[in-house]
Amino acid sequence: MLRLTPLLTLLALPIALTRLICYYKRQRLRSHILSPVPEAIVLSAFPILWFFGFLYYTEVPSVLLVVWTVVAALQGDHWLAALVCYVIRMYSSEVVDDHS
Repeated sequence: MLRLTPLLTLLALPIALTRLICYYKRQRLRSHILSPVPEAIVLSAFPILWFFGFLYYTEVPSVLLVVWTVVAALQGDHWLAALVCYVIRMYSSEVVDDHS
């Protein structure tokens, strides 16, 4: 079960990256949610991400949550971005380290 979390988030990362790429390129999103743009697939298949994704189980979910936060903030959904930031803060210590 511990290795299933990074696998599922690695598979969900192209969907989040598609929203981010389409926003910056000012393109319309594809009609089907499970059809990411090729750039998102290439970025999510970055070898370092896949290596560390299965080495440390919290790295990839943290990347996915950060991308989701940026997408939500860019789309004007600031409450969702704040909620996801809170989840990041509670979930992972490598993104935000308070040294306390």
